[in-house]
Amino acid sequence: MITCLGVVWKLTGVVGLKSGDKLPRLSLDLSRDQIKAAPVSAVATHCRGQVSETRPRRKVSVLTFGSKAAHCLARPPMSIEAATVGYYADRACEYERIYQKPERQADLRTLRSFVEHIFAATDVLEIACGTGYWTEILARSARSVVASDINEEALAVARSKRYAQTVTFQREDAYALPLFSQRFTAGLSAFWWSHIPKAKLSVFLRGFHRVFSPGARIVFIDNRYVHGSSTPVSYTDEHGNTYQMRRLDNGSTHEVLKNFPSEPDLRAAVEDLASDVEVELLQYYWILSYVPRGTS
Repeated sequence: MITCLGVVWKLTGVVGLKSGDKLPRLSLDLSRDQIKAAPVSAVATHCRGQVSETRPRRKVSVLTFGSKAAHCLARPPMSIEAATVGYYADRACEYERIYQKPERQADLRTLRSFVEHIFAATDVLEIACGTGYWTEILARSARSVVASDINEEALAVARSKRYAQTVTFQREDAYALPLFSQRFTAGLSAFWWSHIPKAKLSVFLRGFHRVFSPGARIVFIDNRYVHGSSTPVSYTDEHGNTYQMRRLDNGSTHEVLKNFPSEPDLRAAVEDLASDVEVELLQYYWILSYVPRGTS
């Protein structure tokens, strides 16, 4: 018997070992109930308040055998991005409740009207589209819409909706967008900017801009911090990124990167990359709109 990560294991087929002996490298298949490693995407089979989870089994290598415990090699800590991806995969079926907050309804009506108007007759690339809330607004007036997200769980929800026109959904990493077959005349990202680590923002923007035609209009929409409505900030790291502790319906808690840039922060971020920069501050949200420089 050994104890690893708080679990007692009975090893079969291993004989002649004494306390302190070395074991050959051994893999134990641990279920999700036996080891809590990095969050793994939940498979959302439907969104009637339930999520059916399929969790791959984790392998943990036992390195030494001792009288009290075995020493195990666990997964390294997740990156900020991996943690965010896992969180939104698990949150897919409850995500759109955030748009039901009563105090935010007036601002949301303004945002929906803005999106429908500014993207009229454009060919739009939407990144981090999530469950398709803003995709549906885009489809009302845009000429074409390609909507992407890294999470299949969120995309499954988005694909299940009805749209005013055909929308192309693709699973893409916002940090490593492909060379699309078309050049887009407009771009939207709603509620993604706040999850980008400050140190990665410039590199992300340069990569994003390369898929657009000259003169394309880019729009970012995200939250302002409002005491009493926003989830409190729980932590600030050495780079100035802020985090929130969030709890999901399944009882899990997640520390999520969530930055709240000021208007000067937004303007400074695109100062060398864009022209015709406009920032609008609503009570609960902000809008950044601009034309990238140097797209060709």
